[in-house]
Amino acid sequence: MKHLALLLLIWIGFFVSVDAFSKMYTADTYAAASTDLTAKGYYVEALANAKRAVNLNPLEANYYRLMAKSLILTSAGKELSDVEVAKAEALKNLKKAYELNPNNLVTLRDSVPLYYFLAIDLSLGADGKKVDTAFLPIAKEFFDSTKVRYKDDAGVLVLVAKYEKRLGLTDDFNATRAAVEKLRPDLLEWNESLR
Repeated sequence: MKHLALLLLIWIGFFVSVDAFSKMYTADTYAAASTDLTAKGYYVEALANAKRAVNLNPLEANYYRLMAKSLILTSAGKELSDVEVAKAEALKNLKKAYELNPNNLVTLRDSVPLYYFLAIDLSLGADGKKVDTAFLPIAKEFFDSTKVRYKDDAGVLVLVAKYEKRLGLTDDFNATRAAVEKLRPDLLEWNESLR
C-alpha cells in the first residue's frame, strides 16, 4: 500500500511539473510573439499576447514590461482620456515588473524609454513634442532613483541622460552628463545624446 501511495505521489508530481513547464513555455511563446508583433507595428495584437503571457506566468517581470510597452503604443494618437487610462495601466505594469525583480538590470534599462513615453502627451502621437505634466514627475522620480542605484554604470547614466534631454529636464541632464564625464570622459566625445 505504501508503494502504491508513493507511486501515486510521484505521478502527481510529474504531471504538476509538466503542467508548470508547459505554462512557462507557452508564456514565453506568447511573450516572443508580443515582441515580434510590436516590431511589426501590430500593437493591439502584441498587447493581447503580452496579457496571455502574464496570465500563464504572473511571476515573470519581463511580461509586465511588455504589457506596459504595448499599452503605451496602442494609446498613441488616441483621445486624451483613453491615453491617461492606458498610461495608468502601463505604470502599474512597470511597477509590478520592478516589484517582481528589482535587481534585474535588463528590465530596468528597458523601462527607461517607457517612462519617457509616459511623460509625453501621447494624444498628439509619440513624437515627444509636448510633455505630459501629470506623468513627468513620475518619470523624473524613476530616472532619479535609477541614477542613484546605478551611479557607477555609465551605460545606464547615458541612457537616462538621453531621455532627460528629450524631456527638457536640463538641470537633471547636466548633472547626469557630469556624472558620466567623471566615470567615462571619452563617452562625451562620441555619444550624441550627451551633447
